[in-house]
Amino acid sequence: MITSMNKPTHFILAALLLCSQHTLAATPTPAEAGTMSSSTLRFCPDKRSVGDVMPFFWKGEYHVFYLLNNSGNADIDWEHAVSKDLVHWRNMPAAILHDPADKAGPEGGCMFTGSIIEHNGTFHAYYTSWNPGNLAGREFVCHATSKDLISWTKQPKDMFGPDGTHYANHRERDFRDPCVVWDAEQKLFVMYVNANAPGKGGFVFGHLTSPDLKQWQQLPALENISGDECPDFFKSGETYYLHGCNVYAYAKTASGPWKFPTYNRVERRMAAKRVFDGKRHVWFGGWLNGPMSIPREVYEGPEGFLFMKPVPEVVNAFSVAALSVSNISLEQGTTVMKEVPQDYLLEATVDMSKGRDFGLIVRGEGIADTCRIVLSADKKSLITAGGQSLESRPLPIDFTHPITVQAFIVGGIAEVFVNSQYAATFFINQAGHTLGLESRGSVVVRSLQVKTQVAPKPL
Repeated sequence: MITSMNKPTHFILAALLLCSQHTLAATPTPAEAGTMSSSTLRFCPDKRSVGDVMPFFWKGEYHVFYLLNNSGNADIDWEHAVSKDLVHWRNMPAAILHDPADKAGPEGGCMFTGSIIEHNGTFHAYYTSWNPGNLAGREFVCHATSKDLISWTKQPKDMFGPDGTHYANHRERDFRDPCVVWDAEQKLFVMYVNANAPGKGGFVFGHLTSPDLKQWQQLPALENISGDECPDFFKSGETYYLHGCNVYAYAKTASGPWKFPTYNRVERRMAAKRVFDGKRHVWFGGWLNGPMSIPREVYEGPEGFLFMKPVPEVVNAFSVAALSVSNISLEQGTTVMKEVPQDYLLEATVDMSKGRDFGLIVRGEGIADTCRIVLSADKKSLITAGGQSLESRPLPIDFTHPITVQAFIVGGIAEVFVNSQYAATFFINQAGHTLGLESRGSVVVRSLQVKTQVAPKPL
């Protein structure tokens, strides 16, 4: 039992941590040596980082195109990975490469973010050519085509930049991240880009249309909302969403009017996008110091909210029981369980109807150096703390009803989901076997399970 701690400075949760009052008799079995590696669950190229994920679904396979480089913003290309089950991934040849010989041209810098669409048996990739050495302009929208999603041919005649009327056209202007979709009502292709209004700073969502994926008409920017990087347009339920790198907006028709929900921040800054696989929208994110995030389903919530939950394929990959407890009553104290596996999925149902805060302690050998996940009824927030970081996001749920928590503690990253609606991602210690529970007020943990992954099967 841990009976003392050093309080982390400025942490909200310091008030939660009192001396231990309960200890569980159950001792979980550590994960076996054959447990699937975290790089299988969260796709990660060898010793490099996934960024700006651009997914595409075709004939039962999830194709993930993403940005990858070794030396900063100098040689970024589109890389490619494929999965049939969202758990096992295989690398493919790089898709769209920069041209080192084009030092002062559009293809000589980086091949930045875009999107993929299929039309009449041909796949079309729209991407951003970024080169600050290009005197004609730093960013242009470019086009490449493919018959198999593997080999791509650039179409240099289709490249274009901002028109200078609807969108700023000075050399350093923003004009990037094309998202292309088919609008069945207009019978036109629609493109959204991150751009600047003429004579103004800041981002706008640029709006373009095309009948043929070659000739694009530039239209006024979307009204009432500010722009953002890496736009992604889609419909879920009866709501249309325009999802950016940091924020998202919603509308009840494809043409607007657009507005921001009460809380419009995208879960962490992942430059994430989603793809429809015929039954759901699967969301992929990057920029986590290496791996891609766990694939998630995003779906319509009330009042313009966009909800998020882990896909069942990933949840079901954790099928080896390591710990199962129930009906733990916490009264202003801490319960500590040692020797949980290092990597695991935690699933819990919690009754906070008489409590003010409930916390999970993860990854540490003592309370002082652990990471925490806190549900705060007082602040109506989900609070995460790892290392020297402390983050909080609104949690507009009914705390008088049972609350479900799923926490993927894998590698150096924790991904947390509350009520299969709200998510938080944060960095955690790479090692540690402590799992603890803490409360402020009376909290009952109705059930709690810890599960690990089975050894991966050969692809």
